[in-house]
Amino acid sequence: MYKEVTKKNQTIRILILEDSPTDAELIIRALEDEDFIVDAKIVDEEHEFRHGISEFRPEIILSDYSLPTITGLEALAIATQECPEIPFVFITGTIGEEIAAETILNGAAGLILKSHLYKLPQTINKIINDESRWRQIRFNNAKERINLRIQKNQKALERMDEFITNRRTAKLSNEIVDDIKDMVKNLKGISNDLNNQKGE
Repeated sequence: MYKEVTKKNQTIRILILEDSPTDAELIIRALEDEDFIVDAKIVDEEHEFRHGISEFRPEIILSDYSLPTITGLEALAIATQECPEIPFVFITGTIGEEIAAETILNGAAGLILKSHLYKLPQTINKIINDESRWRQIRFNNAKERINLRIQKNQKALERMDEFITNRRTAKLSNEIVDDIKDMVKNLKGISNDLNNQKGE
C-alpha cells in the first residue's frame, strides 16, 4: 500500500517560469509555509529559461501556462527536450479541462491552479516520493546522452582512420594506425553495451 511521506525542512532547487513577481513570491511562500527550504531561480524569458535549465540545474520546474514571450507548452517542450528527467508542473490561473488534459499528455507532472496553491506542497511531495521513477528517467537520459557522444566520437575517429589509411606516410607508423582502430573498436563496444542495457 502506497504511503506518502512528507519531506519537511528539505532544500529543493526550483526553476520558476513566471512573469508576475507577486505570483512567484506566493508560490515560494506556499512551499515555505510547509517547511520546504526553497532555492529558487525566477525567469520570464525563453533564453533565461534555457540558461536556468543548464546552469541552475533545478530539481523541479514550475511554470505559468501563459506568458508574454513564451507559452507554457513551449516551455514544456523545451524541458522535455533538454531535461526530461526533471518534473515539470504547471501553475496557472483558470484553465479549461481540454487544456489541462493536453498538459498532462505532453508530459507535465502536474497542474495547480493559482487559486489552489495550498495543493502545491502535496504535489511536490508526491513527486519526491516518486523519486524512483524520476531516477530511472535520469538514468535513461544519461545513457542516451553518453551514447550520442560516443557515436559522434566514433564517426570522427572512423573518418580519421580512413584518412590515415588512405594517406599513410612514413611519419604515420603502423602503431598509430592500430591505436586509432582499437579506439574505434572500443567505442563501438561501449555503445553496444549501453544499447543492450537499454533493452533490458
